[in-house]
Order: sequence, then structure tokens, then C-alpha cells
Amino acid sequence: MKRLLTYLKNKSVRTKILIMTIGLIFLMGMTFSFVMRELITAKLTEDLHLRAETVANDLASRSSDYVILNDIYSLYKLFDETISNHNDIEYIFLVDSNQDVYLDSFGEEYSVSDELLFKNMIDYGRESERGPSLIEFDSPDGKIHDVAAPVSNINTDYIRVGLNESEIEKAVNEMTIIISFTTLLLSALGALISIFFTNFIYRDMKRLMNGIRKVKDGDLSQDIIIKSKDEIGKLGEEFNEMTTHLYKQKAKNEKYLEDLKRRNSQLLLLQELAVSSSDEFDFQKVLDRVVTNIGLEFSLVTFKIAIYFSNQEFQAVYNNKDLAKTQFLEKSYIIEKENIYYGEINCTFNESVSEHSVKYFESLGKQLAIIVENAKLWKELTHKEEIREKLLERLIYAQEEERKRIARELHDETSQSLTSILVSLKLLKQKMIDDSHSEEIDQIKQVARHTLEEIHYISYSLRPSVLDDLGLIAAIERYTEEFMGKYSIDIDTQVMGFKSLRLPTVIEVTIYRVIQEALTNIARHAKAENVSIILEAGEKTLSIIIEDDGIGFNVKEINHQDTLKKHLGLKGMQERVELIGGKFYIESHVEIGTTIYIKNISIERGEFFETEDLISG
Repeated sequence: MKRLLTYLKNKSVRTKILIMTIGLIFLMGMTFSFVMRELITAKLTEDLHLRAETVANDLASRSSDYVILNDIYSLYKLFDETISNHNDIEYIFLVDSNQDVYLDSFGEEYSVSDELLFKNMIDYGRESERGPSLIEFDSPDGKIHDVAAPVSNINTDYIRVGLNESEIEKAVNEMTIIISFTTLLLSALGALISIFFTNFIYRDMKRLMNGIRKVKDGDLSQDIIIKSKDEIGKLGEEFNEMTTHLYKQKAKNEKYLEDLKRRNSQLLLLQELAVSSSDEFDFQKVLDRVVTNIGLEFSLVTFKIAIYFSNQEFQAVYNNKDLAKTQFLEKSYIIEKENIYYGEINCTFNESVSEHSVKYFESLGKQLAIIVENAKLWKELTHKEEIREKLLERLIYAQEEERKRIARELHDETSQSLTSILVSLKLLKQKMIDDSHSEEIDQIKQVARHTLEEIHYISYSLRPSVLDDLGLIAAIERYTEEFMGKYSIDIDTQVMGFKSLRLPTVIEVTIYRVIQEALTNIARHAKAENVSIILEAGEKTLSIIIEDDGIGFNVKEINHQDTLKKHLGLKGMQERVELIGGKFYIESHVEIGTTIYIKNISIERGEFFETEDLISG
């Protein structure tokens, strides 16, 4: 059933209507045939019963004299005549009062069986008045309608007549053939009528489909002609109204899109001017191109822009020589902002000026004033940024020089003083006569040695000489070794792609200080057991990743302005990295750890020397 529905779903409307019409006629014909068969069968069966009783009564009344006279020949003749007049008589036999078959129509080869003899006698014997008794039973040749009728009212002889349903079947079959033929005829006629009417429907639907296909292809100019006034005709009218509306809307949209493209191109010209305003040389070239494009866009005869800023004058002129002899309309627009004069726009139109053109050139003047002002501000900001970077570089240089001086003084003077104290304590202990203060002297010597080690560590941290002598990688390797010995934190350092790359001093110092600050923060706050440092040098940039497995923190809270004041170390790291052109990112999760990413540090000025590509610490 599901396959049939799927099959019909994919068929055309004409096929569906045809199948529906033929199916409906066929169903009505089958239903009518079944009902008529039942009605005719019931009616013919009723007539058969009446005829059986009539035949039995007629035989009983006509054979009474022959029975009394024992005229067997006349009875045979009467039986044969009756059977010849009724084709559906199956048998006739006469039973006497002793329940013996007196005469039958079976002939010599057959005789009346006991089962047939006593079939109707039970009901017949129960009748108070011995009238006809009728029963139905099935036989090998079909259903038999058996009637028992008394021969006379003065004895117990009776006639048994059995009729089959051959005439009923014949009549019903003839009726079925007639109905079936009529059904087929009506089905064919219905199919022709359906095809005739579906041609009108299909013709209109085909026009609709062709119209929809044209709309799909973008053709909205043609109407669908449907002459019928039915639902399909109304649908065609609605479709025509829809396509008309779509056609008008499409024209509006195309006009709007064209206008939008034109305005977008005009805005792009302004954007191009704004972007190029920071460079005087590029700005002049872009200004020439913009003036030419605007002149062509608005079909101007002449178009000139004069702009003054940064103590320079920028001019661009467009002339259309083909329109030199026509009538013109000249317009001028001042480029100013807050009563500050920046230049002037002069236009010569070859036709009346539209409202859009007026608004555009007024807007152009305002935008050019903003561009000039932004260019001035950008130059001032760039100059200030350059000054700030130079100041920061000098500050870092001064800090590093001061670190060098302090480290040198700690190493040369303080270390020598502590060494002298240790030597003096050793001599004092040797000259002691009494050993009572020997333990105290040893404690003082231990404190002095520890202080000397701390001073050496501080001196190295302030300015490691290996950074100046051997470069960044060796300094980091040396520092991580001392750090692991001091804090019992395992550090894995991986360096890739360097080949002992020597960078400018400011970059090496910045990277060293950032790693130093990161490790110091880890030792103080992170409670980490393992740290990983990855330095990777590409062809043009350097990237650094510092990762620990400590307690972590909430980055959003740290980035808050009030909280950031308490974490100047992170802020200082970020400023150092940004000073050398890099990007600084922090990623941290509580109870998981922290990762610092440093990217995009330019190393194009670095020098390579052939050594190891990878150093692990």
C-alpha cells in the first residue's frame, strides 16, 4: 500500500484524476454488482420456493387419480412432462404410506437413497395439516430445494419434488455479465470524460508551471493567460499580480542596488583618502585618483580639490575636454571644521545639479575636513608615540646601566668586604687561646658565606655578564640552572631555530627580564613543581611560551584595572614585550596552571652563528 501511495504521489495530476475516476466507477460497479447479485439471488430463491410448492401441489393433485387407479404409465408421462417444462427440477418421486418409493424420475441406473427419502419426512410428519413442506440441503451438484406435498387428503401418499439453483445461477451470471460490461463501458466513458476535462485543467496548470519556471529564471515580464474562471483561473490572476509586484519591486531593488553601489564606491574613495592621509606622498597619489574617479562618476566638466595641512598644499584637478563647449554650472564647497579652514572644492557640472550631488559634495567637504584633522592628530600621536618609545628605551638602558653599576659594586666592593670578614674570622679563630667562642665564630662565618652567595646571586640577577658575552640562550640556561638549585623547581627549556641567534641588546635584555620576572612570580605565588620554557625563532619573528603547573588564577580579575595595580610585575612584562613590538597573552585556570604567550617579536636584525639548534635545561 505504501509503495502504491508513493507511486501515485509521483504521477501527474492528469494520471491521478484518471485513476481516481476509473477507480470510482469500477468501485461503484463492483458494489452495484454485489448488491444486485444478493437482491436478485434472494428474489429468485423466493420465486423458486413458490414455484417448487406450486409444482409439487400441481403434481400431487394431478397424480391422485393415477395413484388410485395404479396407472404407472400416466404417472411416468406426468413426471416427464413436468421435468421437460421445468429445467431446474432435479428429481421427482412418489412415496406411499409405507414409506416405499412408488415411482421416481432417477431411471433404472439410480434409485432414491434412504438419506434422501427421509430428509423431508421429519418436518412433514410434524405438520398438523398435511400441506407442502420445504427444506434446503446441499448435494454434490449444488443446493437442492426439496418440497413434499400430499397426493390426496384421504391417504398418506405424497409427492417429493427437488429443484436445483441452475436457473438462479444462470440469471445471476447473466446479470453479472451485463453489469460488468456496463461498468467497463462506463469506466471507458468516464476515462474519456476525465481526459477531456483534465486537458483543460492540465493546460492551465502547464501554463502556470511554465510561468513559474520563467519566474525562477528571472523573467517577470510576461503574464499567464488562463481563460477559465475556476480556482486555477483565480490562481493565475493571483500569480500575475504577484509577478507584476515582483517585477516592480525588482526594478526598485535594482535601482536601489545601483545607487547603493555608486554611493559605496564614493565612500570607498573617501576611505582611501582617509587611509592614505598619514603619508604625504601616498596621499597626493590617492587624491589625484579620487578626483579623477569622482569627476567621471558625476560626469563633471572640471573638478578640483585643494587641501592644506602639515604646512603643505595638496591639489588635484580633473578636466573633461569633451565637454569644453557646453553650458556649465559651477559650485564651490569650503573644507573647514570648527571655523578652521582646510581647503576648497570646486565643481563644474554640465547639467542641473541633483539633490544627491549637492549632499554628496557637502558631505565630501566635511569628510575631507575630518580626514585632514585626523591626519594632524595621527601625526601628533605618532610623534608622541615615537618619543614615548625612545624614552622607554632610554629608561630601560638607564635601568640596565644602573643594574650593571650596582652589580659591579656588589661584586667588587661588597663581596671583597665579606671575603675580608671571612679571612679575619679565620685568623681570629686561629689566634684564639680560649675555644669558648669558636662555635659563635663558625656561625658568623656561615652567615657571611651565605650572604656572599646571596650577593653573588643578586649581582648575577641584576646583570649577568654571560648575557653580554655569550648571548640570550646561554644567559637563560645559566639562570634556570641557578633558579632550580635555589627553589627546587624543575625547569625544562627548549630552544628551536636559533642557531645561537644574537639579537639587538634591547631585545635580548627584554626577553631575559620577562623570563626572569615570570620565574620569580612562579616561585613566589604559583606553588608549581614543573615549568616549561619554549623559545622558537622563525625566519622573521620570535615566539616564547612559559608554562607552569601551579595553582593558577582568574585572568579576568587580574586584568581589572583596580586589581592590575597590585600586579605591576605582569603589567611591566606586558609593557616590555609591547615595547619591542611583541604581543603578550596570559592564559590561566585555577588549580591547573598558567601559560604566558609572547608572539610576533621581530628578529630580522639578528645575526646567526652555526651552533646547536636545540638546548634543553
